Amino acid sequence: MSRGSLPLPRFLNSDASAPVSKSQLCTLCKNFVQEAESTFIVTYVRDYEETNASAALGCQLCTLLYQEVFYRVNRLPEIVLDGKFSFEVVPEPGEHTHRIYVLCRDQLWPIILFQNIEMTTMQEARGTNTGSPEVLSMAMRWHETCLASHDGCKSSSDIELPTRLLEVDGEIVRLRYSSDLPGTVQYVSLSHCWGNQQYLLLLKENIEEMRSGIQKGRLCKTFRDAVAITVYFGCRFIWIDTLCIIQNDIDDWRREAARMGAVYGNAYFNIAATRAIDGSHGCFVERDLRQISRVITDVMYSYEPSGENRVCQFLPSDIKDYCFNGPLNARGWVFQERFLSKRTIHFSDSQIAWECKELQACEQCPEGLSTYFTSQDKAPFTGEPTLAKWMAVVCEYATRSLTKWDDRLVAISSVAQHFHEYLKCDYFGGLWRDEFEHQLLWSIDHKATQEQRPYSISSQNPIYAAPSWSWASATGFAGWGITAEKKLQPLVKLIEIHTEPIGTDIFGQLCTGFVRLQGMLLWDSCFWPGTGPLTKYSLEKSGGSVTPDDESLDLNAPLLLLPIAFRYMIDEGLDNQVIVQGIALKTVSEFRDQKMHHVYKRAGHFNISNAVLEGESLHEILIQATVTDDDSIHYEQEVQVEGHKEYVVTIF
Repeated sequence: MSRGSLPLPRFLNSDASAPVSKSQLCTLCKNFVQEAESTFIVTYVRDYEETNASAALGCQLCTLLYQEVFYRVNRLPEIVLDGKFSFEVVPEPGEHTHRIYVLCRDQLWPIILFQNIEMTTMQEARGTNTGSPEVLSMAMRWHETCLASHDGCKSSSDIELPTRLLEVDGEIVRLRYSSDLPGTVQYVSLSHCWGNQQYLLLLKENIEEMRSGIQKGRLCKTFRDAVAITVYFGCRFIWIDTLCIIQNDIDDWRREAARMGAVYGNAYFNIAATRAIDGSHGCFVERDLRQISRVITDVMYSYEPSGENRVCQFLPSDIKDYCFNGPLNARGWVFQERFLSKRTIHFSDSQIAWECKELQACEQCPEGLSTYFTSQDKAPFTGEPTLAKWMAVVCEYATRSLTKWDDRLVAISSVAQHFHEYLKCDYFGGLWRDEFEHQLLWSIDHKATQEQRPYSISSQNPIYAAPSWSWASATGFAGWGITAEKKLQPLVKLIEIHTEPIGTDIFGQLCTGFVRLQGMLLWDSCFWPGTGPLTKYSLEKSGGSVTPDDESLDLNAPLLLLPIAFRYMIDEGLDNQVIVQGIALKTVSEFRDQKMHHVYKRAGHFNISNAVLEGESLHEILIQATVTDDDSIHYEQEVQVEGHKEYVVTIF
């Protein structure tokens, strides 16, 4: 259920006037607001239907409480027991900031946040359609403020135009080649969901027709709405992927895909059809203004030395999610579009929102969402790119879906190009040459994958996306358990990395790739009780475990383990304990048939999370577990290193 379709309490279905600046509160709500202290947690019990009745009488905080509880009842029916629900008011970090948590299943579920605001910033939401001039004028003000005062959002005066643009000329939309335009022009870009609808595409067969011009009415609703926004802002040109890239010309598609960074980065602003699952839904939506009314009241804090009233605003705790993270942002391609755009106007289910490098705002918070909402969300995307930020970016990107699995690297290639400008090292299929070994230690969160993707990706996407050692080959949510700030000591030697792109874009789609590593090889049986020389570091005692990259992997079949790196747990005050991480390997029949027995593919990630060193060094323990001369072990080369054997293997 979207918020735009929430049933409103009875009074909200009447002809009530537009919201006022100061909200009407019932006695119960006034009391709990005044009781909110900076250091105390207060618990309340409210009757569900009485809260609805209070909302019907005009209490806007009861309205917000009712809506937020109702929004969660379908998923958490135990929220309301015997007609009542309980909630806690909890002080949060930040001056005069509190969060309201509803109690359910012995857990706290955040529903509302309230904090002080400056009285001078109060504004009222206006316009019953998100495409109305009243609403778009707010977007215009955000845009003008950004152009005038946001140094971090400024564009170069010498911008690179996309190969093609759409020119809007009244009711006619015409395809134009940028090389034919007189000088530099301003253009708007669009982010949208393709969905399953069939609509007009740019093809080799209709390119001349598109250059001659078509009626705007032939466009789908999302595109028509985007054109209307473009015209409102005084622009003539817009870039839409489906109409500016030749969809049945693979060479054109690859060339243009490699330029996405410039296309979105140089746009005047980006229009995000955040609410729309396909082109038929559009950007604009009819809404009831009272769904986005600002719940604002005076608060007298007993601990306030001045004795003055404070102005406080109540907001849904997940306001950022429903303003910025609609169906659109589940798409893999949109991740880099949002990342690279300097300015984006989001059109969500009930309101518009603004996002640039320095401000996130919405109609309920036109002056900007507080850092409480935005700091963690924006952390990987602000400041100078680092390896740690790249890993955070990958973790976020890996949660998105792609229609074509072999787009896995292509759809983030422009972000990689952006990082390359700062990291200044070679790029290999989603990993960087600096600290390459560390980046091999990604693992799959199978639980999160199933919760958000309740279907088998591997069975639907057997297409090659990347080498098995790259996170881009994984069909689940990949991430790193140890962040890049944790300094790891390597247990392997990197001999060679090689990737081969399809075409000329080294950041894009690959046709093959391999890495050659030298290190110790262990049987996975060394982790299990009663077997192998690492019995005392068994699963129970050491926390050792193997996480398969694909849940269909047969863990009863023998796997080779290649320790990659370790670190002492000094930060945790345990200087005699270590964390060891590595990758599990499996042989590949296609290479065995070619008599390339030393070639493996990655099958999973393993770790020993708290191995205790009792008079032995880590190397001594690992040496005891290293495979000996065994006919079933294949390697390219055997190397003697300080009295023990290491092996060179190739991983595709």
